[in-house]
Amino acid sequence: MLSPSAGRVTEDLITYGSGLDLIERPVTKDEVGRAPRELRDLVVSVKRGHRLLDHDDPEAARLEITDRIIAIRRTSA
Repeated sequence: MLSPSAGRVTEDLITYGSGLDLIERPVTKDEVGRAPRELRDLVVSVKRGHRLLDHDDPEAARLEITDRIIAIRRTSA
């Protein structure tokens, strides 16, 4: 069962630009070697080559320069 609060967060994620956005972006030079949990954005997955790794996968423990991250970010509006 989806609670009203969880439903609201889900709606924010689905509607781009309203509260929370699900984004994909490259890892920055400053983020290389860091763990996904150390980043400002809330990382949910790491795309490494053709593989999609969960944020807590041991292979994603240290970010690489060629990685892309999929994260939740608060909109500025």
